[in-house]
Amino acid sequence: MYNTINEILLVEDNKSDAILTIRALKKHNLANSLIHLVDG
Repeated sequence: MYNTINEILLVEDNKSDAILTIRALKKHNLANSLIHLVDG
């Protein structure tokens, strides 16, 4: 299996939704390269 790093750009203005999304991504080891923007 290949280990690739995918960049994720999360644009979410609701803090609670952002926290839940980031938590889920980390739980599945998908948040290696994550950028969170509050307003796009």
